[in-house]
Amino acid sequence: MIRFSQIYTKIEEMLHQLNHEEIRIKEKEFEIILVLCNIEKTQNVGMILRSAVISGVAEVYTMGESNYPTHKLKKISRNAENFLSLKKNSIESLEENFPREKFTWAALEYTDESSAIENFKALKNILLFVGNEKRGIPEEILNKTDVHLHLEMYGNISSYNVAVATSIALYQLRL
Repeated sequence: MIRFSQIYTKIEEMLHQLNHEEIRIKEKEFEIILVLCNIEKTQNVGMILRSAVISGVAEVYTMGESNYPTHKLKKISRNAENFLSLKKNSIESLEENFPREKFTWAALEYTDESSAIENFKALKNILLFVGNEKRGIPEEILNKTDVHLHLEMYGNISSYNVAVATSIALYQLRL
């Protein structure tokens, strides 16, 4: 009679979880630059940084108040700051460095003009704005973006957590 432990051992021999060196990194078709607008919680910034690294984001900028405790950010992001650093920036500087000819300015925000992110196809690099946990993206920035994108929601709460929404959006943009 075959024991369960013998079956498990055989299955374990056939299956192999890949380590970091064995995982194949997919080629990027376009660059994504991420702009965090007034995000308050270090936990959210840390989770966003981690997702940004995994999603191949080229740079991450912050706007507004952005004093995040380094030790806490490092712990939450699982050392993502070794690959991407947070850079403080202004809308004027972004306009100068990320021209519309080369970048689509996109806001991850549910508005009367937004469309579902899964219907959006990037034709050039993306400058993606994500907003504050309570107030979202400021109106003056929304007015400067080319497109407003939202995540479809199926439950009774009106929005995802900003870190979760950003992770989903980054994944969706890479599909």
